[in-house]
Amino acid sequence: DSAHRKQSEQSDKARQIAFLALARCLEGCYPGVEKISACDNLQALLPVRIRAALDYRPRFKSPLVSLLRHGSRAWRKTWFNPTFWFVARDSLSRPWQSTTGARSAEWLKKAGIRELAPGIFAFRMFEPGFALRLAADLRHFRRWTEAEGLLPVHTTDRQITVLDELGGEGFLDRRFLRFLAPLALRLLSNENQNCSAGKAAGLQRIYSFIRHYAFTPGVPSINYDGVHHDEAEVTVNVALSSKGQFEGGCLAFCGIFGEEDYRKHVLTLDWAKVPPGTAVIHSGVRRHAAWPLCGGQRTNLVIWAISDFPEGVLSGPWETKLSPDALCLSELYDSDYARHKHLSKLS
Repeated sequence: DSAHRKQSEQSDKARQIAFLALARCLEGCYPGVEKISACDNLQALLPVRIRAALDYRPRFKSPLVSLLRHGSRAWRKTWFNPTFWFVARDSLSRPWQSTTGARSAEWLKKAGIRELAPGIFAFRMFEPGFALRLAADLRHFRRWTEAEGLLPVHTTDRQITVLDELGGEGFLDRRFLRFLAPLALRLLSNENQNCSAGKAAGLQRIYSFIRHYAFTPGVPSINYDGVHHDEAEVTVNVALSSKGQFEGGCLAFCGIFGEEDYRKHVLTLDWAKVPPGTAVIHSGVRRHAAWPLCGGQRTNLVIWAISDFPEGVLSGPWETKLSPDALCLSELYDSDYARHKHLSKLS
C-alpha cells in the first residue's frame, strides 16, 4: 500500500544519506584534522548527519537552506563584501601567478586589505548581516540537536563539529578554495613554502570548523595555553559576532614555526573590536593563541587550507635557542616550559 511504499522510500533515502555521509566523513579525515574534528568519533557523527539530512529544517530564509541543498554553487555575491569579491575575481584572473607589486600598498588599499603585521592581513570577507545570520543559524542547529537528544560528537567543545554534523564540506569545498588559494599566494608567499609561486596549486583541501567561546560567571577562566600553530598551510579566521557582544578574547600572534623567533610576540589583535564578517589570514604555521573572555560570547569560523604534500619542519635545538616571550610560551608544546613558566605570570 501507499504507506508501506512511503516507508520503504524513506528507508532507501536514509541508507543513501548514511552511505554519502560516511563517504564524506572518511574523505575529510586525514592526519592533523582528527585532532580538532569529528573524525575520531564517527560513531557519534554518522547518526547526527543522517538525522540532520532527514529531519532538520533550517530557519526561514536561512542561508543554510540553499547552501545545504546546492552546495558551493549556492554562494551569492551579495553575501560577500564587495572588496573581497574584487580580490577574489582579480586573483582568479591570474591564478598561481606571482606578479610584481602583488602586495603593493596601492593594490592592498584597492583590495581593502590591511597588513596588521608582517604576514598577518585583515579584510572584509562577508557582509556583516550574512555573518551574523550564519552564526545564528549554526546556533539554531545546535539547539535542535540538543532538543532531539542527539549525543555530542565532540564532548569538550560542542560547537566545533557543527559544520561536520551539517555537512558543511558540501559548501566549503575546493570551489571555495579557488578564491582563497590565489589570495594566499599573493599575501603569504614569503611565509610558507607551500604558498610560494608554483606551489599554491598544492592547496588541495579545505577544512572548516566553528569556535564558540562563552564566559561563565563564577567559573575560573582556563589558562589561555592555547598557544599553538595549525595543521594547515593557511589559516583564515572569520568573525561571526557583533562588536560589543563580548569582552576579552584577544588574539596573540607570534613567529613562524621553523624559525628561531617563532616564540617572539608579533601582534595582539583586540578581536572584540573586529566587525562581523572580517577575516584575518595568516600562515597556518604561525604560532598564535586566543585569550580567555572576560564577558559575553563570541563565534568564529575557522578555515584551513591544507596541502596534500606539506613540507614539514623537523624539531631541533632551534626551537629553544631564543628565550620566549610570555604570550608565546606553551605548556603543551614547549620542552623548556618549566624553565620559563615564570613568564606566564606576566601575560
